[in-house]
Amino acid sequence: MEIWNTIVSSNTFNFLVMVGILLFIAKKIDIMSIIENALTSVKNKISDSEKEKADKKLYLQEANKSVENLDNEIEETLNKAKENADNLKESIINSANLKVEKMKNNIEKLVEMEEKKASSELISKTAVRSKELAFQKIRKILEDKPELHEKIIDKCIEQLGTL
Repeated sequence: MEIWNTIVSSNTFNFLVMVGILLFIAKKIDIMSIIENALTSVKNKISDSEKEKADKKLYLQEANKSVENLDNEIEETLNKAKENADNLKESIINSANLKVEKMKNNIEKLVEMEEKKASSELISKTAVRSKELAFQKIRKILEDKPELHEKIIDKCIEQLGTL
C-alpha cells in the first residue's frame, strides 16, 4: 500500500490520469474533426485572400494603365477646348462685324432717305413760296401799272383764240 500511496502522490501518475481524461474528452467531443474543419476553413480563407490579392493586383495594373495616358488626354482635351474657344471667338467677332456693317448700311440709307425727304420738302416749300412771291410781285406790278393788266388780258384772249 505504501507503493500505491507513492504512485498516487507522484506527479507522473497525476500526469497520466490527466492525459487519460483528456483523451477520453477528445474522443467524445471529436476534437480532430473540429481541428480539421478549422484548418480547412483557414486554408479556404488563405486561398480566397490570394485570389482577391491577384484580382486587386490586376485591377491596380489596369488603373495604372488608364492613368498612364491621363496627362496626354487632359492636354488634348485642353487643346480642343482652347481651339473651340478660339473658333467661337472668331465666329462672334465675324458676326458682330457683319451686324455693324449692316447697321452702318441701314443708317446710311436712312440718312439718304431723310436727306431726300428734307430736300423734297424744301423744294416743295420753295416752289410754293416762289409761286406766292411771284403772284405778289405780279399783283404789285399790276397795281402800280394798271395798263399792263389790260395788256395781259388781251394777250390771254389772243392765245385762247389760237387754240
